[in-house]
Formats: sequence, structure tokens, C-alpha cells
Amino acid sequence: MSPDVTRIQLLRRVWLFAELGDDELDQIARLARERTCRSGEVLVHQGEASGELFTVIQGRLKVVSTAPEGDEVLLSVIGAGEVFGELALLDDKPRSATVCAVEHCRLLVVPRASFRPLLLRMPTLGLRLLQIMAGHVRRLSARTEDATTLDVRTRLAKTVHELGVRFGIPGPRGSICITLRFSQQELGRLVGATREMINKCLRELAASGAVRHEKGALTILKPETLRAVAEGLDLRRAKGTRIKNRRAPKKKRPE
Repeated sequence: MSPDVTRIQLLRRVWLFAELGDDELDQIARLARERTCRSGEVLVHQGEASGELFTVIQGRLKVVSTAPEGDEVLLSVIGAGEVFGELALLDDKPRSATVCAVEHCRLLVVPRASFRPLLLRMPTLGLRLLQIMAGHVRRLSARTEDATTLDVRTRLAKTVHELGVRFGIPGPRGSICITLRFSQQELGRLVGATREMINKCLRELAASGAVRHEKGALTILKPETLRAVAEGLDLRRAKGTRIKNRRAPKKKRPE
């Protein structure tokens, strides 16, 4: 099997390219080069002038933005089937964030000069790219709204629930084990809160039996409880959600 054929098969798994025909995928496969990176390696630096489009074939990466005063915000975690670098690809501006691998990764990289002409020849590709960017805007808007309307505990519960959906695997007794490690500081950067507040909220969620956080490993012990808190329910009421659902109906007293 030729390298290009293998790359076509890999590209089919990526949402951006999933609706393209064989000839179109072949063109992209011929332009792409494969790259691997180890855990901790930085692929792009915020502020640098580069314009490649990266397609994640295997592994996961964290996207971090640093404010002028030095504060860091963990914007997102990227996994297999996703792309990054599309903003600098289109607007010729410096990179808006730093992207760092959190495990061994395998990627396909297409240079800006090669990718742009494809957008003119492949309207489906352009539309899919616009849909990806629209998704980024929606998530950013939702995150901004959450930061102004939800308390830290609710935002943390919502974030952990979303991580469980994306990166969780089934554990014992209905639990969900998140396969990425997050320190309290990293969770704070993702949620938009101090490490101290994250520590307090994690202890509260742990006391309710909803989650466990040990040495960076997150486990959702009671998904129903966590989901209820993420939806804004008071923690005490959320804790009783599952118990109430399991309570057997009362027997009628004989007349």
C-alpha cells in the first residue's frame, strides 16, 4: 500500500475531509507530510509567524493562550480527528495560541501555500472549514457566558462532564474514567478560576461522591449527580437525584 493511499484512509476519519471525494483526498494526501511528536513537545508557539494546517491522527494536545501579564488560559484539548492552525492559515496573522502534545502524537501537516488553492477548487472543504470556525466561536461565546452567569462549582462540574463525554472510558459500577490527567492548576485554567477555588470545589464534589481526583486522574463516580450540578442544581439536591430515583415506591396501607 502506497503512502498516499494510507494517508487517504487517515484523512477520511477527519471531520474536515470526511465529505470529500477520492480525487480530492488524493490531492490533499500528496501535499501532506507526516509528523510525530513526543509528550511535552510544542508544535506551535503563540505569536510565531507560521501557517500550516495540522490534522491530528493519533494522540491529544492542549491549546494554551498566554495573556500579556503572563496569565495562562487552557482553551481546549484536541484529539484524533480534529484540526488546528486554521486561523493563521487564513488570515496570515501570528499564532493565537500555543499547542503542546500531552502524549505521543501523529499528525498530517499541510503548508498554507498548498492548502489555500484547495479552498478555491473544493467548495465542500471551504464550507466544512467555516463550520469548524463557527463551532469555535459558539464554544467561546458559551464559555464567556458561563464565566459571567455560573459559579465556579457549576462551571467545574460542566467542564468535567464534558471531558468525560470526550475522553472518558467506562469504569466499575457505572463510573467514567477520564483518560487525561489534569492538575488543579490546569483545571483552573480550563474553567477560569484560581487553583484554590478549584481545590475547594473538587473537595465539595468529592464529598458528594460525584467525582474523585487523585494525582491528576479524574474519575466521575456518579455521572447523574455531576450532570445535575453542571445543569445548575444545588449540590445537596443533586446528590439526592440518584437516590430519589432508586427509592422504591411506598406500599399502600391496607384499608
